[in-house]
Amino acid sequence: MIAAILVMVAGAVSWVSYREDRLWWLMALRFTSLLLLIWLFSDPVIRWSRTQEDKPVWMVLLDESRSMEAYTEDVRRIRDRLSSIDTTARSIRIKPFGGETTDLDAALHDAVPPTTAGIVLVSDGIQTSGRDPVSRAELAGIPIFAIAVGDPSPRRDIALLDARFPDRAPQHTTIDVPVRLLADGFESQPITIRILADGTEVATHTWLPESDQAYHAPILSVRTGGAGRTRYEVRVDAQTGEASERNNRTVAVVQVTAERIRLAHVIHELHPDVGTFRQMLSQEATIEITSHPFRMPQLDSADVLLIHGWPTDPDIRSVLTAAIRRIPHILAPLPATWTHPDLRNAYAGGSVTERLPVLNRSGTHPITDLPPLETERSPYLFGPTSTLGDASVLMMATDGGPILRIRNGIPRSVTIDAWGWHRWYRSPLASETEWTSRLMQQAVLWVASTDEDSGIQLEGLPDILPENAPVSFIARIRSGSGQPQSDADVTVRVTDRTYRMTNRGDGRYEVSIPPLPVGEHVLRVDAALRGERIGSVERRIESGANPLEYRNLRRDDNLLQALAVRSGGRRIPVEEVVQRIDSSRATINRVPVSERVTRHPSWFVLLMALLSVEWLWRRRLLKP
Repeated sequence: MIAAILVMVAGAVSWVSYREDRLWWLMALRFTSLLLLIWLFSDPVIRWSRTQEDKPVWMVLLDESRSMEAYTEDVRRIRDRLSSIDTTARSIRIKPFGGETTDLDAALHDAVPPTTAGIVLVSDGIQTSGRDPVSRAELAGIPIFAIAVGDPSPRRDIALLDARFPDRAPQHTTIDVPVRLLADGFESQPITIRILADGTEVATHTWLPESDQAYHAPILSVRTGGAGRTRYEVRVDAQTGEASERNNRTVAVVQVTAERIRLAHVIHELHPDVGTFRQMLSQEATIEITSHPFRMPQLDSADVLLIHGWPTDPDIRSVLTAAIRRIPHILAPLPATWTHPDLRNAYAGGSVTERLPVLNRSGTHPITDLPPLETERSPYLFGPTSTLGDASVLMMATDGGPILRIRNGIPRSVTIDAWGWHRWYRSPLASETEWTSRLMQQAVLWVASTDEDSGIQLEGLPDILPENAPVSFIARIRSGSGQPQSDADVTVRVTDRTYRMTNRGDGRYEVSIPPLPVGEHVLRVDAALRGERIGSVERRIESGANPLEYRNLRRDDNLLQALAVRSGGRRIPVEEVVQRIDSSRATINRVPVSERVTRHPSWFVLLMALLSVEWLWRRRLLKP
């Protein structure tokens, strides 16, 4: 209807323009130009269809982890055979995965384009990290054809599967170390387990396997020494005929503290999160909690303050205001009390606070030096939390993670949203509850700690490094008053080589060092400002001490079979895989195509040409 009206208007305008002179050609040109202009303004779309050839895509995942080193030649032959397949009617993409560990779940997740016809998995099925890949395979809905590589038969070997040490322990106390072993082919032969502390044997245990393949899970007790970092090594004596001795030892570093941290829990609000914090912190052996609910707290002997809410009593407020200027503390203020003058004045002139994201980060700060947490995005974790404006410290960041606000000054402090933390701890997933507890414990330990050198704080430097992994960490340089030093000269020396740290501003320096040889190394960080020494820190680190890929040397046929069956595929030899790929053919499909006319400038050129011809012709005919 509208189009008809516009056409009539265009005709009327053209008729009125040239009716007196009866210039029919000019009238036709004006009408054509107006019709073309109306058509272009309507933004027309041209639609048609074209044929498209869709080739089936076959993803070939090649396991190149350390456990496959003995079968490199077998993998090469399989790769060459698959690469020889004619790709005229199909597409074959070969993608290696693995390294220091094997994560089949991540390999399946990263290598599935939308048009995948099938996945060919070439692996020994030995999973050493990541989630269970069977669920991923089932959800993907793409058949997996597993080509098993490796030896499924028992190999004479002893594997130290696990040895768990606490991250921290008080000095001169006894700690229990659960150990797990697997013995293949050593029935009734004595196996000795030893624990060494800084090279000195402190515990031993002997085991007689009762069958050809046997597991053993003893608990060994060791007594800690003086305060400091203690390197513990768990070692299984090598046996004659073992397939590998690289899985006979593991190393851990324990921070031995001089005494337990005395934490004064100052409570000035009634809320379930008060009990939550006590539960989280009571699990840390180095923290001793005393509560002070709604009364004048005794702070003379406190190492750390945990303050819930803010008191209304002016006398208690004055005591706490003075205390947070000198005692390390964790604040859990209510939204209404964060802007209280006492708190603002206590932080006036202090070190700048910074936001510290804690989710999906690892090794960037002592508080967040935890394994990455893959959340299930439950409402307990991602629902709304209380709003503290700019001061909110447990809130949703752009990547979906919560945030701590820390103040690395003298004293140190951490500010949190207690209700949000309570929601995290009450997650139905045990992994998230444990992770949240550990995060809070490390926040208390960081607040209470003093660095090895008052001017240097190292972040993200692990004691144990995977083999062939680069060494990347951060150093924060500050003055005795806690102010960041942004123009210092910071160097790192390790394995007789020196590296200069890059200044990132605000007292933050970064470095990345190439992989170190397998073994123990001494790393030293030195900082100077205009030729004057600020301080130095030494750390002992070890590369390749805990090789996960050697903990199990037997091919896991059960996992390979489950991956194939649950995904709709099969576990088959390489020649049958070749036949299946050869039998797949490209499909010819008609694909609808649409294109806007206004994308082509030629139509506008035509419109300008028509208008120009009309103008020139009119000047010629109507020339006076």
